[in-house]
Amino acid sequence: MIDEIKVGQVLFNFINNAINHVGEDNQVIINASKRKGKIRVEVEDHGTGILSDELPNIWDRYYRIDKNFARNQQGTGLGLSIAKSICLAHKLRFGVNSTIGQGSVFFFDCEEE
Repeated sequence: MIDEIKVGQVLFNFINNAINHVGEDNQVIINASKRKGKIRVEVEDHGTGILSDELPNIWDRYYRIDKNFARNQQGTGLGLSIAKSICLAHKLRFGVNSTIGQGSVFFFDCEEE
């Protein structure tokens, strides 16, 4: 069993993050798929992407990839940290796949009922 409100918060934080980093096409894609007894929820943006050496840090509180432009970005820097805490508490697999110049896909997996 999962807390639907808390897992909804994960989705909200992933969407909010994607909106803040949307690419020139202004598209955020939300996808849910079923495979092997699990539901995968993905949120994709086509922004600048994240360097592979930055990926482990994005889940930390207040972490910003480009600290020089932090004032221009909205948000507290807590969204992905909160998402991580909720996923860990619910034992959900979560992560991000990112390619520089192409964007990022944040995801989490839930057990199918």
